[in-house]
This record gives sequence, structure tokens and C-alpha cells, in this order.
Amino acid sequence: MAKYQDRVINEVEPFNVMNPTVENVAEYFANETRKLVREKGGQLTCLEASETPTRAYILSFKDDEVYVDEFKEMTDDKISEIVGLVVDQIVDKS
Repeated sequence: MAKYQDRVINEVEPFNVMNPTVENVAEYFANETRKLVREKGGQLTCLEASETPTRAYILSFKDDEVYVDEFKEMTDDKISEIVGLVVDQIVDKS
């Protein structure tokens, strides 16, 4: 996240060539976050991005076949472990 901190988003890849609408930003970060979560053995269920209190964009992955099959086998402890690992990785990159 550090590469976006205190920067004009239109000057940072991939938004220097992609229009940074709330939809495009949400989809980009959802895909990046999904990769991190998958690397740790989990599944991202949804991501919500908003630019104002009344304008939000929600991506849900709950109907993805892979998600449904893998989530059935997840325990609360495993989910907590995965969340901790992903947060640690995001914070370490900042």
C-alpha cells in the first residue's frame, strides 16, 4: 500500500493507463487481495469500495465454485490464521 500513500493515483501503475473509477480500483485491489489470500490458503469472499457514503461498489466471490468448495472445509481458527497472515503481509509491504 505504500506505493499509493500520499500519491496522485493517476500517476501510479496501473492507474496511469486505467481510469481510476471506484469500479476499476475495487476490481484491481480485489484481484491483488485475492492473490494474497490464496497464497495463504484462503478465499476472499467480497470486497467493498466506496467513494462517498452513498456510492459503493461491492464485488462478491461467494458464488465462485472454488470458494464454495474450499470454504465448507474452513474452520474459524484457519480463517483467523489466514487473515492474520494476509494483514501481516500487507503491513510489511507498507
